[in-house]
Amino acid sequence: MKIKINIPGLTGLLLLLAFAISCRQHKATAIERDCPCDSLYHREVKGKYLQFHQYQDSTPYTGYCHLSRDNGNTIRYHYESGLLTEQIEKYPSGFICEITLYDTSGAFNKRENYHPNGQLAGRMLVRSDHGYESFYPNGNIQRKGGFSLLKKPFDRRDSTFYEEILFDSIWKSNGSFDSVYRYSPASVTY
Repeated sequence: MKIKINIPGLTGLLLLLAFAISCRQHKATAIERDCPCDSLYHREVKGKYLQFHQYQDSTPYTGYCHLSRDNGNTIRYHYESGLLTEQIEKYPSGFICEITLYDTSGAFNKRENYHPNGQLAGRMLVRSDHGYESFYPNGNIQRKGGFSLLKKPFDRRDSTFYEEILFDSIWKSNGSFDSVYRYSPASVTY
């Protein structure tokens, strides 16, 4: 006598589990690929520069590449389909020196620098009321600044226009406020 056990969905569950495991392994191998940066090169495709392997230039690179500086710092670049998405530089001690995150257009979304002791040294802000912040090695804010729009009268008939002004707020290392500077764009020399 044969006993037949029919558990509804068991075969489907096993197939789904096998599919999930294979996708996870494929994704891990695609993302975790690692190579030295000198085996990659740039090629412009539709106005954007993409990274390709020197020996395999038909598929944009997805993975990491590493570079070492003369001062001992190491940099890890992360690429997704040829586009740079992340750059992390570390001091020889292992602390992060700089981290930069990019969007799909190649513009950075976030950039932060750190002191050798691991404290935040500065950050560039993309969507904020100011553009940058810098910090002392003890963690206290040092400067905060960026561009602001200032409403100015245009003529005697209640019309107004906006002028862009650079501002810079400065604090002392003990955390007390020091001063604010405002500049018109014409007065700033780059």
